[in-house]
Amino acid sequence: MVVSSAPGIAFGDVLSYTFGEDTRRWATGRVEASGHCTVRVLPVPAGPLGPSAEAVHRCFAPWGLGGEAYSKELPLVALDVPADASANLDAFDGL
Repeated sequence: MVVSSAPGIAFGDVLSYTFGEDTRRWATGRVEASGHCTVRVLPVPAGPLGPSAEAVHRCFAPWGLGGEAYSKELPLVALDVPADASANLDAFDGL
């Protein structure tokens, strides 16, 4: 699972956590970084990709990047960039 909504946390990070009163786990900190980076993209409805998470996936596929979309209503896409990725993040400017 690619982390879509936790700033500073990426796929594969080792986290410390505590249990809330509702028995859900709540992250309290990062114990070990994985070296991965999560790039979040929210396509603008009036933009070239429209409100399409699928279009975002197609745009980043040539770099071998994949990820998950939050929902159809909120097409926030979280893309996982592995530590050993050959992708140059500067190449993404303007996409």
